[in-house]
Amino acid sequence: MAAAAAAAGARKLAGTLRLLAAGRGSGCIPRARASPCETSFLPHRSYSAAKTGENGGATGGGKRSRIRRIVSIGVISIAGGVALSALNDLAIFHGCSSKAIKKATENQEVVEAIGVPIVRGPWYDASLAVGHRRRSVSCTFPVSGPQGSGIFQFKAIRNGG
Repeated sequence: MAAAAAAAGARKLAGTLRLLAAGRGSGCIPRARASPCETSFLPHRSYSAAKTGENGGATGGGKRSRIRRIVSIGVISIAGGVALSALNDLAIFHGCSSKAIKKATENQEVVEAIGVPIVRGPWYDASLAVGHRRRSVSCTFPVSGPQGSGIFQFKAIRNGG
């Protein structure tokens, strides 16, 4: 039984080699070892003379890859700009809210209402509006203390440079 299976395998291999020699196979040159195009089931890119222009360059592939590169650089630039803007807003928020909490702890009415220490609420519950040339900022954020909680609303204006 094993001899019959070996003979069938040999006949199949001989038939495949005849097809390859006649040019009707996968297009790979038969060798002693199997080449990657005979054993690989992964798609591969074929480069032929029909796809090149007069000067030897690719007629459509180079243009496509250039467009893809430009689009990917544009998307990365926009994402980076958005991230930097968000970080800038977060830095402004932390700076202004820290100063507001410091001023609030000096105000006796606020201390009597919510107590000390005053803790800033989460940044995602805050709102921030920055004026032209960063001369003014309006901010609203939640705060809490031992005796209660509330919302701070303030506007700061920069004088001078």
